[in-house]
Amino acid sequence: MTKIAIENLLNETSEHLETVLARASSEKVRYKLRKFDEACRHIVCKAQLRLTIPQVMKTYAAIADSEIGESTIRNKRGGENLYQLLYRKWETVAVAMVASSVPRKRGTDVGVIGDHDILLIENPVVRHQVVLLMAQNRSLYRQLNIVKQDQTNIPIRIEGVSLAPADDLALSDAEVESIRDFIDPRKMKAKHLQATSHKGVKLKDGRPIADPGFLDALGKIVRSYEPR
Repeated sequence: MTKIAIENLLNETSEHLETVLARASSEKVRYKLRKFDEACRHIVCKAQLRLTIPQVMKTYAAIADSEIGESTIRNKRGGENLYQLLYRKWETVAVAMVASSVPRKRGTDVGVIGDHDILLIENPVVRHQVVLLMAQNRSLYRQLNIVKQDQTNIPIRIEGVSLAPADDLALSDAEVESIRDFIDPRKMKAKHLQATSHKGVKLKDGRPIADPGFLDALGKIVRSYEPR
C-alpha cells in the first residue's frame, strides 16, 4: 500500500478509538482502552514488531504499569469486546504495513485489483478486509515459492501427531480463528464479498480480489491446525 493509504488507515484507527471510548462504561475502562491502543500503536508503528496478543500484554504492562489478561482480549462477548475491536483494527494496520514493506515482483497480482482500486472502496470495513485479503494472498504466493524450493525436505508424518509449521511461521490461535471467520460464507456475505466458482474471491460488483483456489488454500491452512 502507499504511504497515503497507511496514513488513512492510521487516521481511521484514531477515529475508531474515539468510537470505542464512547461505548466504555466508565472512565476507568476508558483509561485502560487508551493504554491498550497506545500499546498496539507502539508495537506496530514504533517497535515494528509482530502484533500478537502476548506482545500486546507485555507492552501494555510496561505502558500502563498494570496487567491485562489474555481472556480480556480474546473473549468475543458477542462482538462487544472493546479490547478485541481495537486489536482487530490494529491487526489490519499491521498487515497493511507489512505488505507495503515487501517488494512486489512484476506480474504477481495480475488480474487482481491494485492499491489505487482499494483506495476507491468507500466502505472502510470492506476496504480493511480487502487489505487483509491482498496481504494473505501475497503471503500464500511466498509460502508456495518456499515449498517449491524445498520439495526435497519432506517431513515424516507420525500417526496421531499433527505437523506444525516452523515456530517463526506458526499462526497463533487468534490468527487461525481470523482466517476461519474470513472464509465463513455468511461472514463473507456480510462483508460484501463473494466466492467465485473457482474458489477465488470477488467484490459484490464482480471485481476479483483473490486468485482461483485462494479460499481452498485458506481452508487447508485452518484444517492443518485442527487436532488429528
